[in-house]
Amino acid sequence: MDAIKIIKYIVIAIAMLFPLQAWAGSNEEQLLLRLDSVVSMRESISKQREAEIAVITNQVARADHRRRFELCLELSVKYDKFVLDSAMVWARRAMSIALSLNDVQSRARANVQMAWVYNNYGLYSDAMDALATVHAADLNPEDRPHYYNLIVNANKNMSTYSLDNVQREHFKAIYASYTDSVNMIQPSNVGMRARALEAEGRIDEAIVLLKTNVKDGETTSLAGVRFFILSQLYQQQGNVEMQRRYLIYSAIADITNANRDYISLRILAEMLMEEGDLKRAYKYIHVCAEDAYLSGSRTRQFECSSLIATIDKQLVDRDTQRRTMLVVLLAVVSVITLLAAVQAFLLRRRNRALERTSLERDDALKRLETINIQLVEDNAEQLRLNRLLEESNQVKETYVLRFMALCRDYLHKMENYRNYLNKVAAKRNFDDLLNAVSSTRYIHREMSEFYANFDEAYLKLFPTFVADVKALMRTEYAIPTPAPGKLNTELRIVALQRLGVSDVEQVSEFLQCSTSTVYNYRSKLRNNARDKDLYEAFLKSKHLKNA
Repeated sequence: MDAIKIIKYIVIAIAMLFPLQAWAGSNEEQLLLRLDSVVSMRESISKQREAEIAVITNQVARADHRRRFELCLELSVKYDKFVLDSAMVWARRAMSIALSLNDVQSRARANVQMAWVYNNYGLYSDAMDALATVHAADLNPEDRPHYYNLIVNANKNMSTYSLDNVQREHFKAIYASYTDSVNMIQPSNVGMRARALEAEGRIDEAIVLLKTNVKDGETTSLAGVRFFILSQLYQQQGNVEMQRRYLIYSAIADITNANRDYISLRILAEMLMEEGDLKRAYKYIHVCAEDAYLSGSRTRQFECSSLIATIDKQLVDRDTQRRTMLVVLLAVVSVITLLAAVQAFLLRRRNRALERTSLERDDALKRLETINIQLVEDNAEQLRLNRLLEESNQVKETYVLRFMALCRDYLHKMENYRNYLNKVAAKRNFDDLLNAVSSTRYIHREMSEFYANFDEAYLKLFPTFVADVKALMRTEYAIPTPAPGKLNTELRIVALQRLGVSDVEQVSEFLQCSTSTVYNYRSKLRNNARDKDLYEAFLKSKHLKNA
Protein backbone atom coordinates (compact mmCIF):
# COMPACT_ATOMS: atom_id res chain seq x y z
CA MET A 1 0.00 0.00 0.00
CA ASP A 2 1.51 3.36 -1.01
CA ALA A 3 1.78 6.35 1.33
CA ILE A 4 -1.00 8.37 -0.36
CA LYS A 5 -3.58 5.63 0.28
CA ILE A 6 -2.47 5.30 3.92
CA ILE A 7 -2.86 9.06 4.47
CA LYS A 8 -6.32 8.92 2.84
CA TYR A 9 -7.46 6.22 5.28
CA ILE A 10 -6.05 8.16 8.24
CA VAL A 11 -7.99 11.31 7.24
CA ILE A 12 -11.21 9.28 6.96
CA ALA A 13 -10.59 7.78 10.41
CA ILE A 14 -10.01 11.23 11.94
CA ALA A 15 -13.23 12.55 10.40
CA MET A 16 -15.18 9.67 11.95
CA LEU A 17 -13.79 10.41 15.41
CA PHE A 18 -15.39 13.85 15.58
CA PRO A 19 -19.23 13.71 15.84
CA LEU A 20 -21.25 16.01 13.63
CA GLN A 21 -23.94 18.20 15.15
CA ALA A 22 -27.09 17.00 13.42
CA TRP A 23 -28.98 20.23 13.84
CA ALA A 24 -26.21 22.68 12.83
CA GLY A 25 -27.24 24.92 10.00
CA SER A 26 -30.96 24.42 10.77
CA ASN A 27 -33.47 27.05 11.82
CA GLU A 28 -32.42 26.53 15.43
CA GLU A 29 -28.86 27.44 14.49
CA GLN A 30 -30.21 30.70 13.14
CA LEU A 31 -32.04 31.25 16.45
CA LEU A 32 -28.79 30.58 18.34
CA LEU A 33 -27.04 33.18 16.19
CA ARG A 34 -29.80 35.63 17.08
CA LEU A 35 -29.34 34.76 20.76
CA ASP A 36 -25.58 35.32 20.40
CA SER A 37 -26.33 38.77 18.99
CA VAL A 38 -28.65 39.63 21.91
CA VAL A 39 -26.07 38.35 24.42
CA SER A 40 -23.46 40.63 22.88
CA MET A 41 -25.84 43.58 23.54
CA ARG A 42 -26.26 42.87 27.27
CA GLU A 43 -24.17 45.84 28.35
CA SER A 44 -26.16 48.34 26.26
CA ILE A 45 -29.46 46.80 27.47
CA SER A 46 -28.31 47.16 31.10
CA LYS A 47 -27.34 50.79 30.51
CA GLN A 48 -30.79 51.44 29.09
CA ARG A 49 -32.41 49.92 32.21
CA GLU A 50 -30.13 52.03 34.43
CA ALA A 51 -31.12 55.15 32.49
CA GLU A 52 -34.83 54.35 33.04
CA ILE A 53 -34.19 53.82 36.76
CA ALA A 54 -32.22 57.09 36.98
CA VAL A 55 -35.21 59.02 35.59
CA ILE A 56 -37.49 57.60 38.30
CA THR A 57 -34.85 58.04 41.03
CA ASN A 58 -34.56 61.77 40.22
CA GLN A 59 -38.30 62.14 40.89
CA VAL A 60 -38.15 60.71 44.42
CA ALA A 61 -36.62 63.75 46.14
CA ARG A 62 -39.20 66.12 44.62
CA ALA A 63 -42.27 63.95 45.33
CA ASP A 64 -44.64 64.18 48.27
CA HIS A 65 -44.91 61.40 50.86
CA ARG A 66 -47.58 59.36 49.06
CA ARG A 67 -45.97 59.76 45.64
CA ARG A 68 -42.57 58.88 47.10
CA PHE A 69 -44.03 55.56 48.34
CA GLU A 70 -45.31 54.72 44.84
CA LEU A 71 -41.94 55.66 43.28
CA CYS A 72 -40.03 53.50 45.80
CA LEU A 73 -42.26 50.52 44.97
CA GLU A 74 -41.77 51.16 41.24
CA LEU A 75 -37.97 51.34 41.67
CA SER A 76 -38.00 48.09 43.66
CA VAL A 77 -39.91 46.42 40.80
CA LYS A 78 -37.47 47.90 38.22
CA TYR A 79 -34.49 46.55 40.17
CA ASP A 80 -36.17 43.19 40.79
CA LYS A 81 -34.34 40.52 38.74
CA PHE A 82 -31.79 43.20 37.81
CA VAL A 83 -30.00 44.15 41.06
CA LEU A 84 -31.66 42.44 44.02
CA ASP A 85 -29.76 44.44 46.65
CA SER A 86 -31.11 47.68 45.21
CA ALA A 87 -34.57 46.12 44.88
CA MET A 88 -34.49 45.28 48.62
CA VAL A 89 -33.24 48.80 49.51
CA TRP A 90 -36.15 50.44 47.71
CA ALA A 91 -38.66 47.90 49.08
CA ARG A 92 -37.52 48.71 52.62
CA ARG A 93 -37.73 52.44 51.94
CA ALA A 94 -41.27 51.87 50.69
CA MET A 95 -42.03 49.94 53.90
CA SER A 96 -40.58 52.80 55.98
CA ILE A 97 -42.80 55.31 54.22
CA ALA A 98 -45.81 52.98 54.56
CA LEU A 99 -45.26 52.79 58.33
CA SER A 100 -45.09 56.57 58.55
CA LEU A 101 -48.31 56.81 56.51
CA ASN A 102 -49.96 54.39 58.99
CA ASP A 103 -51.77 52.84 56.02
CA VAL A 104 -52.59 49.10 56.22
CA GLN A 105 -52.93 48.80 52.45
CA SER A 106 -49.55 50.44 51.84
CA ARG A 107 -47.86 48.18 54.42
CA ALA A 108 -49.41 45.12 52.74
CA ARG A 109 -48.14 46.22 49.30
CA ALA A 110 -44.66 46.88 50.70
CA ASN A 111 -44.61 43.45 52.40
CA VAL A 112 -45.65 41.74 49.15
CA GLN A 113 -42.82 43.48 47.29
CA MET A 114 -40.29 42.54 49.98
CA ALA A 115 -41.53 38.95 49.80
CA TRP A 116 -40.94 38.99 46.01
CA VAL A 117 -37.38 40.20 46.50
CA TYR A 118 -36.73 37.55 49.20
CA ASN A 119 -38.14 34.91 46.87
CA ASN A 120 -35.82 36.02 44.04
CA TYR A 121 -32.89 36.09 46.45
CA GLY A 122 -33.58 32.43 47.23
CA LEU A 123 -34.56 33.29 50.82
CA TYR A 124 -37.80 31.34 50.59
CA SER A 125 -38.42 31.16 54.37
CA ASP A 126 -38.08 34.94 54.67
CA ALA A 127 -40.45 35.31 51.74
CA MET A 128 -43.00 33.06 53.48
CA ASP A 129 -42.61 35.03 56.73
CA ALA A 130 -43.25 38.30 54.89
CA LEU A 131 -46.31 36.84 53.21
CA ALA A 132 -47.66 35.63 56.58
CA THR A 133 -48.10 39.27 57.65
CA VAL A 134 -50.31 40.06 54.63
CA HIS A 135 -54.01 39.37 54.26
CA ALA A 136 -55.67 39.43 50.87
CA ALA A 137 -58.38 41.68 52.26
CA ASP A 138 -55.75 44.36 52.98
CA LEU A 139 -54.99 44.67 49.26
CA ASN A 140 -56.83 46.36 46.44
CA PRO A 141 -58.50 43.93 44.01
CA GLU A 142 -55.95 44.83 41.32
CA ASP A 143 -53.05 43.94 43.67
CA ARG A 144 -54.45 40.56 44.80
CA PRO A 145 -53.42 38.56 41.64
CA HIS A 146 -49.83 39.67 42.23
CA TYR A 147 -50.12 38.50 45.85
CA TYR A 148 -51.53 35.08 44.90
CA ASN A 149 -48.93 34.65 42.17
CA LEU A 150 -46.24 35.23 44.77
CA ILE A 151 -47.77 32.59 47.10
CA VAL A 152 -47.84 30.09 44.23
CA ASN A 153 -44.26 30.90 43.21
CA ALA A 154 -42.88 30.82 46.76
CA ASN A 155 -44.54 27.50 47.60
CA LYS A 156 -43.39 26.03 44.31
CA ASN A 157 -39.81 27.04 45.12
CA MET A 158 -40.11 25.65 48.65
CA SER A 159 -41.36 22.37 47.16
CA THR A 160 -38.55 22.26 44.59
CA TYR A 161 -35.66 23.00 46.97
CA SER A 162 -36.95 21.30 50.14
CA LEU A 163 -34.84 18.37 51.35
CA ASP A 164 -37.66 16.82 53.40
CA ASN A 165 -40.16 14.73 51.43
CA VAL A 166 -43.03 15.51 53.81
CA GLN A 167 -42.44 19.25 53.55
CA ARG A 168 -42.04 18.97 49.80
CA GLU A 169 -45.48 17.40 49.43
CA HIS A 170 -46.94 19.95 51.87
CA PHE A 171 -45.72 22.91 49.85
CA LYS A 172 -46.71 21.19 46.62
CA ALA A 173 -50.29 20.86 47.85
CA ILE A 174 -50.39 24.56 48.81
CA TYR A 175 -48.96 25.47 45.41
CA ALA A 176 -51.67 23.41 43.66
CA SER A 177 -54.53 24.86 45.71
CA TYR A 178 -53.41 28.47 45.19
CA THR A 179 -52.97 27.79 41.50
CA ASP A 180 -56.68 26.98 41.34
CA SER A 181 -57.45 30.15 43.30
CA VAL A 182 -55.42 32.30 40.94
CA ASN A 183 -57.19 30.78 37.95
CA MET A 184 -60.55 31.58 39.54
CA ILE A 185 -59.81 35.21 40.38
CA GLN A 186 -57.58 35.84 37.36
CA PRO A 187 -58.80 33.74 34.41
CA SER A 188 -56.70 35.86 32.05
CA ASN A 189 -53.47 34.52 33.61
CA VAL A 190 -52.48 32.16 30.78
CA GLY A 191 -49.38 30.92 32.59
CA MET A 192 -51.32 29.81 35.66
CA ARG A 193 -54.02 28.16 33.55
CA ALA A 194 -51.32 26.27 31.65
CA ARG A 195 -49.75 25.15 34.94
CA ALA A 196 -53.15 23.92 36.13
CA LEU A 197 -53.62 21.91 32.92
CA GLU A 198 -50.08 20.56 33.36
CA ALA A 199 -50.90 19.42 36.91
CA GLU A 200 -53.92 17.53 35.51
CA GLY A 201 -51.71 15.85 32.89
CA ARG A 202 -53.34 17.76 30.00
CA ILE A 203 -50.02 18.74 28.41
CA ASP A 204 -51.27 19.11 24.83
CA GLU A 205 -54.06 21.47 25.93
CA ALA A 206 -51.57 23.54 27.95
CA ILE A 207 -49.29 23.85 24.87
CA VAL A 208 -52.19 24.91 22.65
CA LEU A 209 -53.31 27.49 25.25
CA LEU A 210 -49.84 29.03 25.50
CA LYS A 211 -49.10 29.03 21.75
CA THR A 212 -52.48 30.67 21.14
CA ASN A 213 -51.56 33.54 23.47
CA VAL A 214 -47.93 34.14 22.50
CA LYS A 215 -46.25 34.38 19.11
CA ASP A 216 -42.85 32.86 18.40
CA GLY A 217 -40.16 35.50 18.64
CA GLU A 218 -41.95 37.91 20.99
CA THR A 219 -39.54 39.67 23.35
CA THR A 220 -41.77 40.95 26.15
CA SER A 221 -41.07 39.91 29.73
CA LEU A 222 -44.39 38.03 29.85
CA ALA A 223 -43.52 36.21 26.60
CA GLY A 224 -40.24 35.06 28.19
CA VAL A 225 -42.17 33.40 31.05
CA ARG A 226 -44.62 31.73 28.67
CA PHE A 227 -41.82 30.47 26.40
CA PHE A 228 -40.13 28.93 29.45
CA ILE A 229 -43.33 27.15 30.46
CA LEU A 230 -43.67 25.86 26.87
CA SER A 231 -40.11 24.49 27.01
CA GLN A 232 -40.94 22.59 30.21
CA LEU A 233 -44.12 21.17 28.67
CA TYR A 234 -42.22 19.96 25.60
CA GLN A 235 -39.61 18.46 27.92
CA GLN A 236 -42.33 16.36 29.54
CA GLN A 237 -43.35 15.17 26.08
CA GLY A 238 -39.75 14.24 25.28
CA ASN A 239 -39.61 16.71 22.36
CA VAL A 240 -36.03 17.92 22.78
CA GLU A 241 -36.01 20.00 19.61
CA MET A 242 -39.06 22.08 20.62
CA GLN A 243 -37.81 22.33 24.21
CA ARG A 244 -34.55 23.80 22.99
CA ARG A 245 -36.37 26.13 20.56
CA TYR A 246 -38.51 27.72 23.29
CA LEU A 247 -35.61 27.93 25.71
CA ILE A 248 -33.86 30.07 23.08
CA TYR A 249 -36.94 32.27 22.67
CA SER A 250 -37.23 32.62 26.47
CA ALA A 251 -33.52 33.48 26.86
CA ILE A 252 -33.77 36.16 24.14
CA ALA A 253 -36.80 37.72 25.86
CA ASP A 254 -35.11 37.62 29.32
CA ILE A 255 -31.93 39.33 28.15
CA THR A 256 -33.84 41.85 26.03
CA ASN A 257 -35.76 42.92 29.16
CA ALA A 258 -32.59 43.20 31.33
CA ASN A 259 -33.69 40.19 33.39
CA ARG A 260 -30.57 38.80 35.10
CA ASP A 261 -32.44 36.30 37.29
CA TYR A 262 -33.33 33.75 34.58
CA ILE A 263 -33.28 29.98 34.12
CA SER A 264 -33.68 29.45 30.36
CA LEU A 265 -30.12 30.26 29.31
CA ARG A 266 -28.63 28.01 32.01
CA ILE A 267 -30.80 25.03 30.97
CA LEU A 268 -29.96 25.74 27.32
CA ALA A 269 -26.24 25.74 28.19
CA GLU A 270 -26.68 22.38 29.91
CA MET A 271 -28.43 20.92 26.85
CA LEU A 272 -25.72 22.21 24.52
CA MET A 273 -23.10 20.68 26.81
CA GLU A 274 -24.83 17.30 26.60
CA GLU A 275 -24.97 17.61 22.79
CA GLY A 276 -21.26 18.34 22.55
CA ASP A 277 -21.42 22.07 21.74
CA LEU A 278 -19.04 22.89 24.59
CA LYS A 279 -17.89 26.20 23.16
CA ARG A 280 -21.38 27.72 23.21
CA ALA A 281 -22.26 26.02 26.47
CA TYR A 282 -19.15 27.51 28.09
CA LYS A 283 -20.02 30.98 26.77
CA TYR A 284 -23.67 30.84 27.90
CA ILE A 285 -23.00 29.49 31.39
CA HIS A 286 -20.43 32.18 32.05
CA VAL A 287 -22.96 34.80 30.93
CA CYS A 288 -25.45 33.24 33.37
CA ALA A 289 -22.90 33.27 36.18
CA GLU A 290 -22.01 36.91 35.52
CA ASP A 291 -25.67 37.98 35.48
CA ALA A 292 -26.40 35.93 38.63
CA TYR A 293 -23.50 37.67 40.39
CA LEU A 294 -24.63 41.13 39.24
CA SER A 295 -28.24 40.46 40.25
CA GLY A 296 -27.26 38.97 43.62
CA SER A 297 -29.39 35.83 43.20
CA ARG A 298 -27.79 33.16 45.36
CA THR A 299 -29.89 30.37 43.88
CA ARG A 300 -28.79 31.19 40.33
CA GLN A 301 -25.15 31.53 41.43
CA PHE A 302 -25.26 28.09 43.01
CA GLU A 303 -26.90 26.54 39.93
CA CYS A 304 -24.34 28.15 37.60
CA SER A 305 -21.31 27.21 39.71
CA SER A 306 -22.10 23.50 39.61
CA LEU A 307 -22.69 23.58 35.83
CA ILE A 308 -19.54 25.64 35.20
CA ALA A 309 -17.51 22.97 36.98
CA THR A 310 -19.10 20.25 34.82
CA ILE A 311 -18.52 22.11 31.54
CA ASP A 312 -14.94 23.00 32.51
CA LYS A 313 -14.29 19.32 33.31
CA GLN A 314 -15.70 18.26 29.92
CA LEU A 315 -13.56 20.86 28.17
CA VAL A 316 -10.47 19.56 29.98
CA ASP A 317 -11.44 15.97 29.12
CA ARG A 318 -11.94 16.90 25.49
CA ASP A 319 -8.60 18.70 25.34
CA THR A 320 -6.95 15.65 26.96
CA GLN A 321 -8.63 13.38 24.45
CA ARG A 322 -7.49 15.58 21.60
CA ARG A 323 -3.93 15.67 22.89
CA THR A 324 -3.97 11.89 23.17
CA MET A 325 -5.35 11.66 19.66
CA LEU A 326 -2.65 14.04 18.42
CA VAL A 327 0.04 11.86 20.01
CA VAL A 328 -1.45 8.78 18.33
CA LEU A 329 -1.73 10.63 15.03
CA LEU A 330 1.85 11.86 15.39
CA ALA A 331 3.00 8.27 15.87
CA VAL A 332 0.96 7.13 12.88
CA VAL A 333 2.25 10.00 10.77
CA SER A 334 5.82 9.12 11.82
CA VAL A 335 5.31 5.54 10.66
CA ILE A 336 3.74 6.76 7.44
CA THR A 337 6.65 9.17 6.95
CA LEU A 338 9.12 6.31 7.41
CA LEU A 339 7.20 4.16 4.93
CA ALA A 340 7.03 7.09 2.55
CA ALA A 341 10.80 7.62 2.89
CA VAL A 342 11.47 3.97 2.03
CA GLN A 343 9.07 4.13 -0.87
CA ALA A 344 10.65 7.39 -2.02
CA PHE A 345 14.07 5.76 -1.97
CA LEU A 346 12.82 2.88 -4.11
CA LEU A 347 10.99 5.26 -6.41
CA ARG A 348 14.12 7.37 -6.74
CA ARG A 349 16.15 4.38 -7.92
CA ARG A 350 13.48 3.48 -10.42
CA ASN A 351 13.11 7.10 -11.51
CA ARG A 352 16.84 7.38 -12.19
CA ALA A 353 16.62 4.49 -14.64
CA LEU A 354 13.54 6.05 -16.16
CA GLU A 355 15.30 9.42 -16.35
CA ARG A 356 18.18 7.90 -18.31
CA THR A 357 15.75 6.29 -20.72
CA SER A 358 13.76 9.53 -20.86
CA LEU A 359 16.92 11.57 -21.59
CA GLU A 360 17.85 9.26 -24.43
CA ARG A 361 14.35 9.45 -25.78
CA ASP A 362 14.33 13.26 -25.40
CA ASP A 363 17.62 13.49 -27.31
CA ALA A 364 16.21 11.37 -30.10
CA LEU A 365 13.04 13.46 -30.12
CA LYS A 366 15.08 16.68 -30.21
CA ARG A 367 17.10 15.40 -33.14
CA LEU A 368 13.94 14.32 -34.90
CA GLU A 369 12.36 17.70 -34.10
CA THR A 370 15.42 19.49 -35.52
CA ILE A 371 15.20 17.40 -38.68
CA ASN A 372 11.47 18.11 -38.93
CA ILE A 373 12.05 21.85 -38.46
CA GLN A 374 14.75 21.78 -41.14
CA LEU A 375 12.43 19.89 -43.47
CA VAL A 376 9.65 22.41 -42.83
CA GLU A 377 12.04 25.30 -43.51
CA ASP A 378 13.35 23.58 -46.66
CA ASN A 379 9.80 22.98 -47.85
CA ALA A 380 8.90 26.60 -47.15
CA GLU A 381 11.98 27.79 -49.05
CA GLN A 382 11.16 25.44 -51.91
CA LEU A 383 7.60 26.79 -52.02
CA ARG A 384 8.95 30.33 -51.97
CA LEU A 385 11.38 29.60 -54.83
CA ASN A 386 8.64 27.87 -56.80
CA ARG A 387 6.39 30.87 -56.28
CA LEU A 388 9.18 33.25 -57.34
CA LEU A 389 9.90 31.10 -60.38
CA GLU A 390 6.24 31.05 -61.26
CA GLU A 391 5.99 34.82 -60.83
CA SER A 392 9.18 35.31 -62.84
CA ASN A 393 7.81 33.11 -65.60
CA GLN A 394 4.61 35.11 -65.54
CA VAL A 395 6.58 38.35 -65.82
CA LYS A 396 8.66 36.94 -68.67
CA GLU A 397 5.56 35.65 -70.45
CA THR A 398 3.85 39.00 -70.08
CA TYR A 399 6.91 40.90 -71.35
CA VAL A 400 7.47 38.47 -74.26
CA LEU A 401 3.86 38.78 -75.36
CA ARG A 402 3.99 42.53 -75.00
CA PHE A 403 7.33 42.65 -76.93
CA MET A 404 5.96 40.53 -79.77
CA ALA A 405 2.87 42.76 -79.95
CA LEU A 406 5.04 45.91 -80.05
CA CYS A 407 7.27 44.42 -82.78
CA ARG A 408 4.25 43.46 -84.83
CA ASP A 409 2.78 46.96 -84.43
CA TYR A 410 6.07 48.60 -85.40
CA LEU A 411 6.41 46.39 -88.49
CA HIS A 412 2.93 47.46 -89.58
CA LYS A 413 3.74 51.08 -88.89
CA MET A 414 7.04 50.89 -90.82
CA GLU A 415 5.22 49.27 -93.71
CA ASN A 416 2.58 51.99 -93.69
CA TYR A 417 5.26 54.68 -93.44
CA ARG A 418 7.19 53.10 -96.40
CA ASN A 419 4.02 53.01 -98.50
CA TYR A 420 3.37 56.64 -97.64
CA LEU A 421 6.89 57.64 -98.74
CA ASN A 422 6.57 55.60 -101.96
CA LYS A 423 3.37 57.42 -102.82
CA VAL A 424 5.00 60.82 -102.22
CA ALA A 425 8.10 59.79 -104.24
CA ALA A 426 5.94 58.39 -107.10
CA LYS A 427 4.25 61.77 -107.38
CA ARG A 428 7.67 63.35 -107.59
CA ASN A 429 6.68 65.69 -104.80
CA PHE A 430 10.16 66.07 -103.34
CA ASP A 431 9.27 68.93 -101.05
CA ASP A 432 6.66 66.84 -99.22
CA LEU A 433 9.05 63.91 -99.16
CA LEU A 434 11.77 66.06 -97.60
CA ASN A 435 9.35 67.45 -95.02
CA ALA A 436 8.17 63.95 -94.07
CA VAL A 437 11.73 62.65 -93.70
CA SER A 438 12.99 65.65 -91.70
CA SER A 439 9.89 65.97 -89.36
CA THR A 440 10.16 64.62 -85.77
CA ARG A 441 6.40 64.52 -85.28
CA TYR A 442 6.24 60.86 -86.21
CA ILE A 443 9.03 59.98 -83.77
CA HIS A 444 7.33 61.89 -80.94
CA ARG A 445 4.02 60.21 -81.55
CA GLU A 446 5.63 56.80 -81.56
CA MET A 447 7.60 57.54 -78.39
CA SER A 448 4.41 58.67 -76.63
CA GLU A 449 2.66 55.51 -77.74
CA PHE A 450 5.67 53.45 -76.65
CA TYR A 451 5.61 55.01 -73.14
CA ALA A 452 1.86 54.46 -72.93
CA ASN A 453 2.35 50.79 -73.79
CA PHE A 454 5.16 50.52 -71.22
CA ASP A 455 3.04 52.17 -68.51
CA GLU A 456 0.06 49.97 -69.29
CA ALA A 457 2.13 46.75 -69.25
CA TYR A 458 3.97 47.65 -66.04
CA LEU A 459 0.85 48.72 -64.11
CA LYS A 460 -0.92 45.58 -65.23
CA LEU A 461 1.87 43.54 -63.60
CA PHE A 462 2.13 45.85 -60.56
CA PRO A 463 -1.27 47.56 -60.10
CA THR A 464 -0.36 49.08 -56.69
CA PHE A 465 3.07 50.30 -57.85
CA VAL A 466 2.28 54.04 -57.61
CA ALA A 467 0.68 53.72 -54.14
CA ASP A 468 3.60 51.56 -52.93
CA VAL A 469 6.20 54.14 -54.03
CA LYS A 470 4.28 56.97 -52.35
CA ALA A 471 3.99 54.93 -49.14
CA LEU A 472 7.80 54.58 -49.09
CA MET A 473 8.30 58.37 -49.25
CA ARG A 474 8.17 60.82 -46.33
CA THR A 475 4.90 62.72 -45.86
CA GLU A 476 6.35 66.11 -46.79
CA TYR A 477 7.66 64.77 -50.14
CA ALA A 478 4.78 64.55 -52.62
CA ILE A 479 5.41 62.72 -55.92
CA PRO A 480 3.28 64.25 -58.69
CA THR A 481 0.36 61.93 -59.27
CA PRO A 482 0.04 60.89 -62.95
CA ALA A 483 -3.22 60.23 -64.74
CA PRO A 484 -4.80 56.81 -64.10
CA GLY A 485 -2.90 54.11 -66.01
CA LYS A 486 0.08 56.45 -66.65
CA LEU A 487 3.53 56.94 -65.10
CA ASN A 488 5.66 60.08 -64.97
CA THR A 489 9.44 60.24 -65.45
CA GLU A 490 10.24 59.70 -61.73
CA LEU A 491 8.04 56.62 -61.52
CA ARG A 492 9.40 55.22 -64.82
CA ILE A 493 12.97 55.48 -63.43
CA VAL A 494 11.88 53.45 -60.35
CA ALA A 495 10.02 50.97 -62.59
CA LEU A 496 13.11 50.45 -64.77
CA GLN A 497 15.27 49.91 -61.65
CA ARG A 498 12.88 47.23 -60.46
CA LEU A 499 13.10 45.59 -63.90
CA GLY A 500 16.89 45.47 -63.56
CA VAL A 501 17.73 48.43 -65.87
CA SER A 502 20.13 50.21 -63.52
CA ASP A 503 22.60 51.67 -66.08
CA VAL A 504 22.10 55.45 -66.14
CA GLU A 505 22.84 55.83 -69.89
CA GLN A 506 20.39 53.07 -70.77
CA VAL A 507 17.73 54.73 -68.66
CA SER A 508 18.45 58.19 -70.17
CA GLU A 509 18.23 56.76 -73.71
CA PHE A 510 15.02 54.90 -72.85
CA LEU A 511 13.37 57.97 -71.35
CA GLN A 512 14.90 60.48 -73.84
CA CYS A 513 16.41 62.58 -71.01
CA SER A 514 19.90 63.50 -69.82
CA THR A 515 21.95 61.31 -67.48
CA SER A 516 22.05 64.16 -64.93
CA THR A 517 18.26 64.14 -64.85
CA VAL A 518 18.30 60.38 -64.09
CA TYR A 519 20.91 60.91 -61.35
CA ASN A 520 18.92 63.77 -59.77
CA TYR A 521 15.64 61.82 -59.73
CA ARG A 522 17.31 58.73 -58.25
CA SER A 523 19.05 60.76 -55.49
CA LYS A 524 15.92 62.76 -54.67
CA LEU A 525 13.81 59.62 -54.35
CA ARG A 526 16.35 57.81 -52.19
CA ASN A 527 16.94 60.83 -49.91
CA ASN A 528 13.21 61.33 -49.33
CA ALA A 529 12.50 57.68 -48.51
CA ARG A 530 11.21 56.93 -44.97
CA ASP A 531 13.59 53.98 -44.70
CA LYS A 532 16.46 53.80 -47.23
CA ASP A 533 17.05 50.09 -46.65
CA LEU A 534 13.38 49.33 -47.22
CA TYR A 535 13.44 51.48 -50.37
CA GLU A 536 16.49 49.64 -51.75
CA ALA A 537 14.83 46.29 -51.03
CA PHE A 538 11.75 47.51 -52.90
CA LEU A 539 13.90 48.40 -55.96
CA LYS A 540 15.41 44.91 -55.98
CA SER A 541 12.03 43.19 -55.67
CA LYS A 542 10.61 41.77 -58.88
CA HIS A 543 7.82 39.70 -57.33
CA LEU A 544 4.19 40.04 -58.17
CA LYS A 545 3.31 40.27 -54.46
CA ASN A 546 1.20 43.36 -55.08
CA ALA A 547 -0.33 42.17 -58.31
